[in-house]
Amino acid sequence: MDWIPALLKHLGLSRSLIGAVFITALTLYVGPRLAPAYVDSVPKEWAVVVVGSLVFSGALLLFWALSFTYESLGRRWKRAVSARASRELNQNEIDLLRAMGEVPRESLNFDEINYEQVELTRLEVLELVHGLQRKGLISINQFNSGLFSLSPMGRQRALEIQQNSKRNST
Repeated sequence: MDWIPALLKHLGLSRSLIGAVFITALTLYVGPRLAPAYVDSVPKEWAVVVVGSLVFSGALLLFWALSFTYESLGRRWKRAVSARASRELNQNEIDLLRAMGEVPRESLNFDEINYEQVELTRLEVLELVHGLQRKGLISINQFNSGLFSLSPMGRQRALEIQQNSKRNST
């Protein structure tokens, strides 16, 4: 009975094959009714196979389409929530983005920050960085968690902060 999960796994990987089976079964099922001159009807012994493959492949395609739609909507929802959250920044977050915007292509290192000068503890800076990461403004290096840099959305937001501070100073 281990062959059933293995078969379903391989069918899940071969969407083009399932699509072709669906189109073929649909043609064999509907074709004789719509275009009897072009598509011969299936013998009665094979009608069960045609209907079964039509239902099975159609169900798989439907599940894949629903899964894709659900994941796509989830990603869009996350992006919208993080974009909205990135608009609401406290003063420490604004200051950090402004400072990172001065050297946007460089990663900052937690160990190289002068915590006395910024008047924050390591834990406060760590929480600040993780909060900005949740908002999509900072990305933490996946190979060295001590390094962090501006994300593309963070660079845009840092630019807005710099432009606003220039307008306010003049």
